[in-house]
Amino acid sequence: MTKHEYKQFEDAVRLFFEREGIQQLGSPINEDPFFSSNCCECCRRNLAGSRWTVPAVIKNSDIDDLTYNICDDCLYYINYGVLDDTTMEEMV
Repeated sequence: MTKHEYKQFEDAVRLFFEREGIQQLGSPINEDPFFSSNCCECCRRNLAGSRWTVPAVIKNSDIDDLTYNICDDCLYYINYGVLDDTTMEEMV
């Protein structure tokens, strides 16, 4: 991943939270990820791979059963504020 791609990734995650009105995402409700060839619902990158189903807390809403299927990168980024160490170290 390049620094430019990382910036695009960060922007996509931020826009996802804003667009959906998400206050926070909870811990995955599935113990193991499932494989999907669909885009991640958070970053919208068209990369097949593991997906985690996470519940969302929506600002100013009584909806409590809304979930999203997000990729490993988004789950890690949302929890730690950066991508994994290897990706960050190899970024050009």
